[in-house]
Amino acid sequence: NKKLKIRKLTPKEYFRLMGFSDSMFNNAKKTLNDTFYKGRDKSSSQLYKMAGNSIITTCPYYILKELYNAMPYLFDDLKVVSLFSGIGAFEVGLDMLYKKVINNA
Repeated sequence: NKKLKIRKLTPKEYFRLMGFSDSMFNNAKKTLNDTFYKGRDKSSSQLYKMAGNSIITTCPYYILKELYNAMPYLFDDLKVVSLFSGIGAFEVGLDMLYKKVINNA
């Protein structure tokens, strides 16, 4: 009998699973530490919550892609304001749309 060891994923691994880059994770962690923890390194529970409250970044990408295919005029001079940290799944999905679809059209 081999005993299985179960390891808990790190917050960075959770962010990766949700489709966020390591630099986005580092920005979220730095903002959290600077804003709420005032430079003191606290537990990672807030980072786990941030990742868990997100959606996978490709989900809004595919929704926006279909919207663009149906009504491309909506994306002319589109301006988006992020009221949160600026690394939300919507922003990532929109960036993916511009890089993969609109700029290559």
